Amino acid sequence: MSETRIAAMSGSRRLAIALFACLILLFGLLSQANLWFNVGGGRIPGPERVLWKYHGKPGATQLHKVLDAALPETDPQAMWPYLGATPEQQAQRRSAILAWVDSGSPRTGWDALAPIFTGAESCGQCHAAGGLKQDLPFDTYEHVRPVTEPDQGIAWGTLFVTAHNHCFGFAVAALLLSLLLTSTGLKGVPRVLLIVAAFAGPLLDVSCWFLTKLYGAPFHLGVMLGGALFGGAIAAMALVVLWEAVLAKPAAQD
Repeated sequence: MSETRIAAMSGSRRLAIALFACLILLFGLLSQANLWFNVGGGRIPGPERVLWKYHGKPGATQLHKVLDAALPETDPQAMWPYLGATPEQQAQRRSAILAWVDSGSPRTGWDALAPIFTGAESCGQCHAAGGLKQDLPFDTYEHVRPVTEPDQGIAWGTLFVTAHNHCFGFAVAALLLSLLLTSTGLKGVPRVLLIVAAFAGPLLDVSCWFLTKLYGAPFHLGVMLGGALFGGAIAAMALVVLWEAVLAKPAAQD
């Protein structure tokens, strides 16, 4: 049975398909923005940052991350601006905290740093009862000690939830666009390659999340390759479908 081209469908169907393709393209742009801000810290993330995200950054702790002076003040992960009222006070307190962490965060150094962690005008404005981060209080040495531990990358619980949610979204987007692609003028090997990439990309991407978490390099390269395969395939399929729904001539039938 011959396939019905999208261009030959009714106007309302073509409108719905065109809008769907536009939303998919918007999804792709937002995904890149998420990578830019939340993974790359204001830049396209390279292999090193992908490795750190899943396997952890060597020699770093949560405090190293949030007190990184390289983070711009507008970055939501940057906590160093809250260490004091002046740049000098912020720098002094940041150095004192990180020096303590680098020395193994011994209990003997807690008393000197406790006013910074508990102060109402520093860490205590959020990490205390009623604060935005009251679930992570900094009122005692025992509560602060976990954030001085070496970075282990994304938590297992978060990884499973993220993988669960993403796999469903990947599968739905790949399936719908693949079906729509079969009703366009694109045929042969290019069509097959796009469909395979749309499904193979997420499989490679997500599986390498777990492999990178467990073993580190070189599996983080699979994360990047899988993401690029899926993103490229989805964008190309959406553009072909959008062209078919908006610009292709309705008389074009096979």
